Amino acid sequence: MSTNYDPWSISVEDLTPTLPQPPQPTMDKGTIGWFFEDAFCPFAYYHVCFSVGLGYNRGCLDKCVVRSTCPDRFLSPTDGKVPDGCMSVTVTAHRDSTKIEHHTIHAIHLTTSPPRGKDQKCLILKGERAGQVHKVKDCKSRQRKVVLYDGTSFTFDEICLVMDAA
Repeated sequence: MSTNYDPWSISVEDLTPTLPQPPQPTMDKGTIGWFFEDAFCPFAYYHVCFSVGLGYNRGCLDKCVVRSTCPDRFLSPTDGKVPDGCMSVTVTAHRDSTKIEHHTIHAIHLTTSPPRGKDQKCLILKGERAGQVHKVKDCKSRQRKVVLYDGTSFTFDEICLVMDAA
């Protein structure tokens, strides 16, 4: 063997296949990555509310607010453990308001739903207060922000509507 590299000659290394390590699949959590962190807030005590994108089931839940199941947001009442990257949600049926539907939705189809009125609770998503739940004093939909009872204001992209688990 010569010490000079010759691209036209065959060596033992050329005949020994090297198996590349397959990349570890990453879970796409969409815009709600914080929802998959157990330490973010006490999820067992609150239903976190989301809006569903048109990409889920041909838009069947468009303009609906769904809420996470409690106490375990990754356990469906009908199907058991949900697949990675998905979550279990409930929603009131369109036609029959007494019927509750259970869905397993991938996180990429969900966005946070803001509060719509006074005295609703919101989960703070960003900043020093991230993970805390507070009551809304004033909801300013046109300005896309809320004011809490302590006078602090947050934009809709910094908060998410939550409801007490019954």
